[in-house]
Amino acid sequence: MTGWHCSVRRQANGGRSPAEPTSKRGAQVAVWQAELDGRDWLDALVKEGRAINLGGNGGYPDWSPSGEEIVFQSQRGDGRLHLWVTAVEGGEPRQLTDVPAYHPAWSPDGRYIACVAMGGLDVVRVDDGQMLPVLRGHGNVAAPSWSPDGRYLYYSSNYAGSGDAMNLWRIAFRSDDPTRPAEPERVTLGEHSDVYSAVGRDGVLAFSAVRSTGDIWELTVDGGALRQVTASDADEDYPHLSRNGRLVVTSTRGGDVGLWSMDLDGGNQVNDQLC
Repeated sequence: MTGWHCSVRRQANGGRSPAEPTSKRGAQVAVWQAELDGRDWLDALVKEGRAINLGGNGGYPDWSPSGEEIVFQSQRGDGRLHLWVTAVEGGEPRQLTDVPAYHPAWSPDGRYIACVAMGGLDVVRVDDGQMLPVLRGHGNVAAPSWSPDGRYLYYSSNYAGSGDAMNLWRIAFRSDDPTRPAEPERVTLGEHSDVYSAVGRDGVLAFSAVRSTGDIWELTVDGGALRQVTASDADEDYPHLSRNGRLVVTSTRGGDVGLWSMDLDGGNQVNDQLC
């Protein structure tokens, strides 16, 4: 299996080395997509390393806060990208959206899934599938992510005259009325593209800064210096800040896409060898 994109949700449970991802239930958890016979395949690594095949034609997965379900985008059905939800323990995936949507991100309280849809940023109510517009008219948007407390949605956009460059922005999320307008705040001012952000509980924001290749950068939300974490000829992408304080990224080091974990300053780098 040759992986081309990995998405990781790692939660510390204690008693394991940082290189071994664990969930609240002590099960190893990782989700990845792999190119197999020209199609995208979605797998979950759970139950002490046992892989569960979640079906073909799936991508951009994200875990529910409980770790029991995964949301992903897929062109199954009508051939357009929709959001689907599937139980990790098995069963048929259920379609969540009726209009094209992609880049799902599950909210920390489990009530909403943020996504890109209708040319803007939306949230989908998990209980009934209703789509609620959060942001419109803000350029091309991509890759939403949540702050750990659910108060902010981070996303990439080329708004404000940045041309093709995608900078990071955030918008306050009002769970009582998600459609009530809020003023977006610009987070990065890069000349190239800053995408795929992840915010840790200590306020550290990690993201992929795409120049000729992608590298991981960090800054502290609400003030703090910009720090480069990785610098190599490989593509470093899709960062995740785990609860054990480690940074997990995908990397093309060695030619194939794999998972690497490291300290927030880039030290103690370990190849997790999960994909």
